[in-house]
Amino acid sequence: MHRGIVGVVVALGMGCGGPTAQAAPPREARLDPAIAESSALVASRTWPGVFWTLSDSGNAAELFAVDADGRLLRRVPVQGADNIDWEELALDDDGHLWIADIGNNDDLRRDLAVHRVAEPDPTGTAPAVVERTVAVVYPEQTAWPDPTGRRFDAEALFWGDGTLWLLTKQRADRSTTLYRFGSLEGESKLDKVGALALGGDPKRYGGLATAADLHPSGRWLALLTYHALIVFERPADGRSWLSHEVHRVALDQDVTVQCEGVAWDGWSVLLTNEDRRIFRIADPFRTDRFPDRAPGAGGR
Repeated sequence: MHRGIVGVVVALGMGCGGPTAQAAPPREARLDPAIAESSALVASRTWPGVFWTLSDSGNAAELFAVDADGRLLRRVPVQGADNIDWEELALDDDGHLWIADIGNNDDLRRDLAVHRVAEPDPTGTAPAVVERTVAVVYPEQTAWPDPTGRRFDAEALFWGDGTLWLLTKQRADRSTTLYRFGSLEGESKLDKVGALALGGDPKRYGGLATAADLHPSGRWLALLTYHALIVFERPADGRSWLSHEVHRVALDQDVTVQCEGVAWDGWSVLLTNEDRRIFRIADPFRTDRFPDRAPGAGGR
């Protein structure tokens, strides 16, 4: 079968507020060629069926509005910020998109930042204008590069409880550290909340957190790595998002390759990779492996 969006009809009984996954027809889906390297994905709350993505470092400062099949709805230039190493997008409660310029592969950057723009109209013509930039500062970093060998690199960001949260991409030990933004004005010294070993095969870049998205219900966090999609339930204390893992979907990396964008679409999850492919995991609460190559199941 074709690679790409895979749908399975399921019904989940997750208790009060629990999800019911919907079917998605198995078919190939790709992002428009204008999107060179999709490194983020977030669903609009204002325009149903619209998703925002962006291209990785080395590409223009612009946002792309697409639908769930990857069709380009609008290409939006961003004024007021350069794409140094844009890695992620988050949408806040007031309709702002936050562009995360937080890629730091060599651990040399002192200009990590997030930029806020009003969510553009996917049917309009006006550019997105940066109205606020917040400098991102790791409290533990005092030298560039860090002499301990730790890299203060990140690609995962999400909005929850009135602020931004960041998850690091740790190559040395295949773990991620969760930070909360203490401020969204001027400069934010990140507040370290917790850490989690992610597992995965280091020879295949396993254990590297590449994207995150909080479900609109505020209850479920989807964390993407190259080797797995991990769903967490909202913690009782409202802080330690990594403390209650609900389910883990193993990704067939021969199929999904370098996935770096994740977004909830109802109770399904959409993934995008740098080859512009789109994948749908219709039931992230029960799927054990994606794609499922069992006889009669969706997949390649």
